[in-house]
Amino acid sequence: MPGQIGLEFDKDGVLNLNTNVFDEAIAQDYMGVLAIIGADKTGSSDSNTIEFYDASSNYTTAGSYDVQVVVSGGVITSAQIKLSSESSYRDATYSGNIVTGDSTFDDNGDPVYPENALQLSVDLSRDDTFTATVRVKQGFTGAIEDALDNMLKATSGSIQIDQEHVNDTIEDIQEKIELEEDRLTKREARLVARFSRLERTLALIQSQMAALGFGVGM
Repeated sequence: MPGQIGLEFDKDGVLNLNTNVFDEAIAQDYMGVLAIIGADKTGSSDSNTIEFYDASSNYTTAGSYDVQVVVSGGVITSAQIKLSSESSYRDATYSGNIVTGDSTFDDNGDPVYPENALQLSVDLSRDDTFTATVRVKQGFTGAIEDALDNMLKATSGSIQIDQEHVNDTIEDIQEKIELEEDRLTKREARLVARFSRLERTLALIQSQMAALGFGVGM
C-alpha cells in the first residue's frame, strides 16, 4: 500500500512523502517499492494454464478477476471473465490461445466492462475446463493518472460536472438578483408615487389653510 512506503495525505489533503518510511521500505523490498510506484496494469495468475498476457493502461480496471476457459480438441470453445466481486460471468472473445475481455465502449468512449482489453494466454495442450484468478495490478502513479483522467474528461469528468454545477448556481443567483432588483424598482416607484400624492395633498391643505387664514384676517 502507498502508506507502507511513506506516501500519505496531511490534514489539508496535500500528498507528502515520509522519507524515513520510504528509505526503510527501499531497504527491505526495492522491487516491491518500484511496483507500488510505477506498475502500470501488470498482472499475475494463480494458474499455469491460464496466464496474464497483457492489459491496457487506459481501459483495463485494476483488480482481481475470475476466469473460466473450456478447451476441447486443442482449441478454446468457451471463455468467460468477471471481477471476483461480481456474481455473473461475461463472455470473452478468443483467437488461437489468446482470450480477450469484452472491449466495448459506451457513448462517451469509456469501457463498458472492467476487463476491457485484458488478455490472457491459455495452454492448449490439455482438454478440460480450467479456472484461474488473475490479478491486474496498478501502481500509485497509475492510480493518480487514472484519477486525473476521470476528473479531466471533457463531458463526464468531475471537474467539468462541478463547473457546470457552479455555472448553474451562478445563473440561479443571477436570476434571483434580477428578480429582486425588479421587485425593488417597482417598490421604489410605488413609494415615489405615494410620496408625490402626499406632497400634493399637503400642498392642497396648506393652500386651504392659507385661504382660511386670509378670510379670518379680513
